[in-house]
Amino acid sequence: MYSVYTPQSIEESLSRWQQICHWARQHDRCYLYQKDEPITCESELIYFVRRGVVRLSSQPMGTKDDILPSLLSLVGAAQPFELVRELHVSLQATAHVKNTEVFWIQASEVATFPGFETDVLQAFRYQHQRHMLRLNNLTRGRVVDQLLGYLHLVGEEFGEEDNRELHIPFALTHSQLAGAIGSTRVTVTRLLGDLRKVGEIRVQGGNRISLPIAKNPPPHLHLVE
Repeated sequence: MYSVYTPQSIEESLSRWQQICHWARQHDRCYLYQKDEPITCESELIYFVRRGVVRLSSQPMGTKDDILPSLLSLVGAAQPFELVRELHVSLQATAHVKNTEVFWIQASEVATFPGFETDVLQAFRYQHQRHMLRLNNLTRGRVVDQLLGYLHLVGEEFGEEDNRELHIPFALTHSQLAGAIGSTRVTVTRLLGDLRKVGEIRVQGGNRISLPIAKNPPPHLHLVE
């Protein structure tokens, strides 16, 4: 990802983040959520993930319960998110893992913390780039390529490298993966089985997925510098 940050500015940004997290706790703006617990959001507030992962999803208003929600994005620690009310779509933020901690700031308050406004804009810019990559992945012809591409994108953003593998540190259900690529749960289940057989993925305990680290990752997985 292209960044305007220097090593010194990164250190300053981390210091600001710690101070603002402390401020949020002092002002009772920090909340702890357990896995799959909904996070109630107001449109005029900006939320920040202190630890854990938040899942953002959407579903058209008035649809049946058996229609899978679309998985829009996963927001990790030290990243902001916000939900804007839409007339025909229901947007939802949910704790994706246990002990996910989130705090909030009014949009008008961001500029009162010196330098923090730049940090927030840079973070949203990064998220926009990741969103463009996810959309680009959906243009791939075969569903199996879209599924594998999405797993690589998640692994690239959240994965932990070990023994030439990239371990996604949390589980993704087949329904969530289906919602991320616009497919069905049955199709995703079948394709995950196929990918396991050919060694493209490995499933560990707790249904966490590991990916072999490719020497030459597909070009659509790279951010443009």
